[in-house]
Amino acid sequence: MPRGGKPIGWYQLHRLIGELADGIRASNFKPDVIIGLGRRGWVFARLLSDHLGVSDLITLHANTPIDVGRISTLELRNRRILIVFDVEEAADALGDAIQNLRDYGASEIRTATLLLPRSSKVAVDYHHSLGEGVIYPWELHRRRGV
Repeated sequence: MPRGGKPIGWYQLHRLIGELADGIRASNFKPDVIIGLGRRGWVFARLLSDHLGVSDLITLHANTPIDVGRISTLELRNRRILIVFDVEEAADALGDAIQNLRDYGASEIRTATLLLPRSSKVAVDYHHSLGEGVIYPWELHRRRGV
């Protein structure tokens, strides 16, 4: 097995994202905008937007502080926003992103992550809990043990 964790394939990834989308729909939350936070969050957000039928999709780097004001092409006021991120990569940036979105007048903000480690202290609205050390299909450098 490569260093850094257990690899999962595209088929399993799509299945997990489909289950995550089912959970979001079951909660009656219908996001107007999905924001992918960080490199891993970008991929999750793109795939989740397809499952949920959300066409307004934004990606942001997971650097802190996050200034969502640079998103000038999309009005955020009175919009329901789903932030999709990877806990390992972007948890530290999440609080800044949420606060900035509130400041811009978002009506509701919820969060989703594909895999929430059991040890995580981050509160997330929608997630799977498969443990730690997962290598995603696009992480070729981690798959090779580099």
